[in-house]
Amino acid sequence: MRWISPAPACPGGRPLRTPAAEEEGVFYAYAYAYAEPDGFADYPVGPKDAYFSSEFKQFLLPYEAVRVALDPERAVTEFLPTTYEAAAVRGQWNRPALEDDPFRWDGTSSPRRASN
Repeated sequence: MRWISPAPACPGGRPLRTPAAEEEGVFYAYAYAYAEPDGFADYPVGPKDAYFSSEFKQFLLPYEAVRVALDPERAVTEFLPTTYEAAAVRGQWNRPALEDDPFRWDGTSSPRRASN
């Protein structure tokens, strides 16, 4: 079986109701896994305003959460790896076989591979 875990950004995306507010908002980014592994929806992701939508079967990061964050870039860069990890961990992916080593070009040892 093959799984995917895309996480596109959609600035000014589709209006939807957020769990934190009664008003409609727009989402900035979303992430899902297909086929959705057991426990995916319960995996803790960041930032704190990101949540799993049972309606859409994906994690959502509201635009407003990114807009008002002290560090909007950090909010997005926290969302992407944690939602990927949700898919990889819950799907029991063979991560060393799937993931590139970002340190491979400069000849240093990857901290992740050094700990394996």
